[in-house]
Amino acid sequence: IRNNSLNVVKIIKKDIFHHYLYPFEFNPFRKYSYNPDINGQFVIRTLEAKDSKTEADYAMIHFTLSVEEAFSEREVYVYGAFNDFKITDENKMYFDPEERAYKANILLKQGFYNYTFATKETNGNINTNDVNGSFYETENEYTVIVYYKPFGSFFERVVGIGTGFFDQNR
Repeated sequence: IRNNSLNVVKIIKKDIFHHYLYPFEFNPFRKYSYNPDINGQFVIRTLEAKDSKTEADYAMIHFTLSVEEAFSEREVYVYGAFNDFKITDENKMYFDPEERAYKANILLKQGFYNYTFATKETNGNINTNDVNGSFYETENEYTVIVYYKPFGSFFERVVGIGTGFFDQNR
């Protein structure tokens, strides 16, 4: 937590460590580029402890999404498994007109995080493609749940569950 990683511009020690991430530049014409990740998940981890789950520190993470102008009639959120893919006030970004950027500060436990930006329309619809786009080349993780309902039964029961990956690039 005290060291820079590839995506961190700077670290400042205040009451806790504050990590400022490199701004994400919004570009609606961006082409797909492969970037290995952990498929939208997060892992709590520290290399400086015996038990990462209990000894990892918290840090304030500063997110920035640079845009030419604010999105019309849409709110922007930092979105991912770290917050159970929920749209909440804690992960809502605010627009700074002077810097022409959306910003959010989120308290996270030390580890590895995948995230994206999602927009919420005035009708409540969530869109994860407005900022990052949608590309067929991405690696995807799927969970399959198999249900069985015997004849005459009033309920289904789970008889199998599995997780698989599909990587278009292999």
